Amino acid sequence: MRRFLRLPDICILNRTAERAFRLATVCIVLPCLLAGCADTAPRVAAVRSTVIFDYGTPGGLPQMRLAVFVQPLSDAARVKTIEVTHEASRLVWQIDDVRFAGIGSSVWTGSADLVPAYGELIPTGPYDLHYIDAAERVTQSRFTVRYPAQLMQTATAAVRDVLGPATKESVTLYAERDGTGTVLYYGPEKNEWRDTARLLSEYPGAASLRKSLESADRTVLCILPPETIKEIP
Repeated sequence: MRRFLRLPDICILNRTAERAFRLATVCIVLPCLLAGCADTAPRVAAVRSTVIFDYGTPGGLPQMRLAVFVQPLSDAARVKTIEVTHEASRLVWQIDDVRFAGIGSSVWTGSADLVPAYGELIPTGPYDLHYIDAAERVTQSRFTVRYPAQLMQTATAAVRDVLGPATKESVTLYAERDGTGTVLYYGPEKNEWRDTARLLSEYPGAASLRKSLESADRTVLCILPPETIKEIP
């Protein structure tokens, strides 16, 4: 027996079919759109490099390392690896354990712990950078490393003379006495902190501090030895 549908039933079926068609269309189109987004190569807005001279003791010479951070235009969380290559020597650093800094649209990713070969210095000159995301897509950029070579033979007392008058000075407060551990503050040193009691009233957990001197062009950072913050009786 044939079953004839009434007009209301036909309308309901038509609406159901229309919804099903729309859902099917979304199911087809959405993966295509997502695939299109996923196929987009990562983009880099900027690369920042800084040569760090870390003075462990007042009378000693510094240890050297290189910091390289990338500001991606794509999702920073999708970064997999950053490869840094010195063009002339072909020395390569591969950054798998990337670090993140910043918030919102101003997120930087990279590492501050690229060390030279034993007994060598960080080479100066042009570098190639390959930014590789989780889908193995690669984008390439370039940057240049430069620094005053005499800093490797410069004691802490003369660092300001080498960096020049436009040197920016900052201070970091630490929870541990050896200049390590939890960072309680980083920024300009306040004048009132010359009174240790005032400093400890603001940061009662502070046990040590380290001053840092940054060149005017932000390509060199000298971290001075840790200073113990004396407790107030």
